[in-house]
Amino acid sequence: MQVYSFRVEVGEDFDLFLKNAQEQGHVVEVDLRLTDRRMPEQHVQIQVDLPLEGLRDLMRLQEDSHLMVQTVRPLPMSKNDLSRDWSVA
Repeated sequence: MQVYSFRVEVGEDFDLFLKNAQEQGHVVEVDLRLTDRRMPEQHVQIQVDLPLEGLRDLMRLQEDSHLMVQTVRPLPMSKNDLSRDWSVA
């Protein structure tokens, strides 16, 4: 299992991600799920049985997943600045 952290625009996006992962047969353990009280965005740390590109492909199954795809890194949240990588589509 690999540790990843990333941002999601709203909690429903992460809930849909978890549903899609389960339907695809992947194991996802949620370590942290933090909400910024000033906005609906959430910061998430998970462990999952996928390499980075496999995780991005799973995220791309849902509409409007660009924030997750562009901020996911194989790092714990404490080491991920959660900035967007604009080169990733």
